[in-house]
Amino acid sequence: MPKPHTLKFANLCIFMKLLHVYEQVFEMLRRGGVVMPIIFAVGWIAWILVLTGKKEHSKNIAALAAVAPLLGLLGTVMGMVHTFETIERFGFGNPILLADGISEALLTTQAGLLVAFPLLLANTYIKRKHRPEEALKALMF
Repeated sequence: MPKPHTLKFANLCIFMKLLHVYEQVFEMLRRGGVVMPIIFAVGWIAWILVLTGKKEHSKNIAALAAVAPLLGLLGTVMGMVHTFETIERFGFGNPILLADGISEALLTTQAGLLVAFPLLLANTYIKRKHRPEEALKALMF
């Protein structure tokens, strides 16, 4: 059996790692503009449905997986509009000002895809678990 101080150190390491992950998520939410919290909410709602594992939710999961990249695209457009507004106000002289809008565009695109891909795989798994022949048709295009 491990010594108590070893367990405390391991728990502290896990806590610090989780804290770092949460800091990254909050930074992503802050820099992602208005659309980023919506993408995260879509992901959380869909994963709650996935964790139930019921086939009745597969259409809802598929719809949320389809909406996530579209929300990412909306964030991309909003980020590029932000970039062009910055160019209009301040010109091309300061790349740091331009980086904010470009960062918003790229982060929302990334978030939309990161939500959609695992949801598509989870939805296929749920379908396969309940009706294997339907899942094979979905994978064969």
